[in-house]
Amino acid sequence: TSARDALRYLEHAEAPSPISPQQWPQARSGLRATALFVLGRVAAHREQYREAEQSLLASLTLNPDDIEALYTIGVVRMAVRADEGAARVFARVVQANGALSAAALESLRVLYARSGRAAAIGFDDWSRSLKWSPPEPAQPATEPREPGRYAGSTACRECHTRVYDSWQSTGMARMFRPY
Repeated sequence: TSARDALRYLEHAEAPSPISPQQWPQARSGLRATALFVLGRVAAHREQYREAEQSLLASLTLNPDDIEALYTIGVVRMAVRADEGAARVFARVVQANGALSAAALESLRVLYARSGRAAAIGFDDWSRSLKWSPPEPAQPATEPREPGRYAGSTACRECHTRVYDSWQSTGMARMFRPY
């Protein structure tokens, strides 16, 4: 995808001429955050929720104030019924008081009703008790990766299980194995 291509390019890109070398790290982080957000949105749209959450959380490590990425994580978590995590995210989106606040509040009401807590605690008290903790920023790599090294087919299995399992049953999976 174009977003993946952008991420690969940004790993080794020098500062473009209009951006000073001192400004480039921050600009590059912003571009990486945007590309990761796009990957997360696409994965969520395809109902690849695990991949969506990973991309969105990675985006938030670079831009923790991105309310749209945060809201999208809430939608993803709600879809997989990870209600506690979704509620924390939506509560933070409501607190931001932006364009997505009303939709986040409606989602919070649905989650509150689904939780069965209505008898124990009121909605306002419950929603005020929810706290979002942004993901920790990614630690910089201690040694650069060598570009172009083959990772092997099993490196794809964890994140792309369905595609990997389907691929395993093809002739391509057995192409370079001894007979």
